Amino acid sequence: MADYYGLEAIAQRMGLSRPAISWRIDHVGFPVFRQRRPGKVRSQRDSRRCYYTNDAMILAWQLARTKEELDALR
Repeated sequence: MADYYGLEAIAQRMGLSRPAISWRIDHVGFPVFRQRRPGKVRSQRDSRRCYYTNDAMILAWQLARTKEELDALR
């Protein structure tokens, strides 16, 4: 299971642009939360919290969205 830190990494994983991921976070409930990057803090940038998600969270979201869409067709 891969972890994705930052909008750029998440967008690359999903095959979308950063604005598209931001829109999904705000309007469709894309699963992310704010977390500090792992590893040693060497600079101010390292201590900032960024968007985080992983493959399991993305898969659960995709399955839930698919179920919602199938239920809407019935």
